[in-house]
Amino acid sequence: MNIEVYVLIMRVSAAVSAGDSKFPASFIRYFGIAYQLFICYKNIYESGGIMSSGLDVTRNLRIIENLKSELLEGIAALYRHLADPVLEDTRDVAADTLSEMIVISYLLGKRLGVDYSTMDRHISKKIRLGLINENEIEKYFGDLSELARMRSGEVQKR
Repeated sequence: MNIEVYVLIMRVSAAVSAGDSKFPASFIRYFGIAYQLFICYKNIYESGGIMSSGLDVTRNLRIIENLKSELLEGIAALYRHLADPVLEDTRDVAADTLSEMIVISYLLGKRLGVDYSTMDRHISKKIRLGLINENEIEKYFGDLSELARMRSGEVQKR
């Protein structure tokens, strides 16, 4: 794919993400599908794979849609549980739901062409930025410092 097409896709993607209203909803929906196809073909090209049919792309798109749905279902399940007036076993439900969403996020990233080590590097960058910018959670609770120590292996498992 040439650079002009890629730049166009990135510009439209940025406009759609920003909620630019000059794009009709149908265009945004079809653009999203086209963008996912672009990612699928890009991943296949970069991995050196040869497609014998369009089934691989279709399968990848279906999996991406399923992962997005599972991620939203996890968020909804957590919200439902937190809205429950009888908050029993909240820690267990939160730990289970949040860990599932993290795994789904890694899998979704992989389907979108982001490998696991890149995800980990970006997570580490986010933690460092939060520490540098004196994130509110860090300021009052020290959670980012604890997370950074845990990820570096300094904190023992409980």
